[in-house]
Order: sequence, then structure tokens, then C-alpha cells
Amino acid sequence: MTLFETAFLIVCILMTAVTVAYFTWLVWTRGRDSVDDPKLVKRFHETAPFEKLDQVLDPLDDKKSLLVEDDGDHQN
Repeated sequence: MTLFETAFLIVCILMTAVTVAYFTWLVWTRGRDSVDDPKLVKRFHETAPFEKLDQVLDPLDDKKSLLVEDDGDHQN
């Protein structure tokens, strides 16, 4: 085998191992709930951008120009 073929074979084997490990991790962790971390929740409450809350609760306020009004004249 040439050096290129050997290197290519090693890269293919490594990529296969990484893919198998990733899918094994996905199967192992499927359906689990997220971890509850009280410190992380407290830090989120302290640093959350609450001034943007109205954009989350009513996101169409900023996008009214993107709405298309129905004029009833449709052709199929």
C-alpha cells in the first residue's frame, strides 16, 4: 500500500469510530430530561434580557409589514 492509501484507510477508520461513538451517545441520552441546575437558573434570572420579553410574547408587533393581506383573488 502507498502512503496515501494507508492514511486514507486510517482516516476512514477514525471517522467510522467517531460516528459510531456519536450515535451511541445519541441513543444513550435519548428521552432524558434536561439537568436541573439551580445555580444556572438563578444566574439566568439575574442576567436575562427581560426588556425583550414583549417581543417573545407578541412577536408579530415587529413583523406586521411582513404579513400579506388576503384579497380573495387566488388562482390555482
